[in-house]
Amino acid sequence: MRLKAWWDGYELEVHRRLVADDSGSGHEVRYERERLAWETPRIELAQQLWGQGFNSPGEAEQTRDLVKPVGLDESMSVLEIGAGLGGSARLIAQEFGSWVTALEPNAGLAQAGAALSEMSGLSRKASVTGCDMENLEIKRAGYDCILARQALFAVDNKLGALAAMANGLKAKGQLIITDFVKGETAGRAFQQWRNAEASKGEPWSPEDYADTIKELGLDLRVAADVTADYRAALVEGWSGFMADVGKQKFDADQAQTVKEEAEFWSLRKAALDSGELRIYRFHALSTRANKLLSDW
Repeated sequence: MRLKAWWDGYELEVHRRLVADDSGSGHEVRYERERLAWETPRIELAQQLWGQGFNSPGEAEQTRDLVKPVGLDESMSVLEIGAGLGGSARLIAQEFGSWVTALEPNAGLAQAGAALSEMSGLSRKASVTGCDMENLEIKRAGYDCILARQALFAVDNKLGALAAMANGLKAKGQLIITDFVKGETAGRAFQQWRNAEASKGEPWSPEDYADTIKELGLDLRVAADVTADYRAALVEGWSGFMADVGKQKFDADQAQTVKEEAEFWSLRKAALDSGELRIYRFHALSTRANKLLSDW
C-alpha cells in the first residue's frame, strides 16, 4: 500500500497490526524448487516489469522494429551488445532464424542470460556471454548486423567501442544503436539520474554519435529521437506492476529490491520528462569492403 501510494504521488502512513497465523505451517512456501544462483530478486522483478527474459522497457517490440529493415534470415549473423537477459537474442533467433552472439557487460545479467538461453534450447543459436565495454573485442567483418542498445552511454571509451563495431560489420552490414543522450541542457534531473547510474562515462549528445559514426566511414541513414516510445513502455511496465502489487507477497529482500528499483526508475523517468535526458536511435550501413579501420 505504501509503495502504491508513493507511485501515485501520495504519502501513506501504515499502522501495522498483528494477525493470527492459521496456516498451520507457520511460514509460506514461495518456491517449488531451490532458487538458482542467478535468480536474484532484481532479475525476477525485471522480468515482472518488462516480460519473461527481458530487462528493459518495451524490449521485445523494440527489437522487432529495429531489425525489421535489416531483412534478417537464417543465413545471417547478428551481434547484440548490451544483451541483458538475452531476450532479444532469443527472439531474433526464434523469429528470424539468424545466429546471434549476445554480449553483456554486467556479469550477473550475462550469467542469467546464458542460463535462460540454455533452458530455451538456444545456447548455441543465441549465446550470451560477458564482455568488457572499455576494451571491446569483435571479430573483424564477422556480422551482417550489430545491435547495441543502451550499451554505450556509461562507457568511457565510446570511440574504441564504436570503432570495434564498425570493424565487425561485413560489407554492407548494418549497425543499429539506441542509447541515452544528453538533452540541450543538463541540470538537476540529469545529474540525479547520473548519480543513480554511477557510471564511468559521460553520455554523449546526438551530434557526438552522428559525427563519430560518419568519421568511422559508415553511412548514417537514421538519427531519430525515440524518447516517447521508451517512456511509454517504462510507464506501462511499472503501471502494470503497481496495479497488481497488492496481490503479491514479498520477503524482505524482494521488498527492498522493489523499493530500490522504483526509486531508480523514477529518477530515470524524471530525467526523460525534463528533456535533459533523451534516447536516440541511429542506423548506419557499412560502405567499406571489410576494410580494417587501422587509424582507430
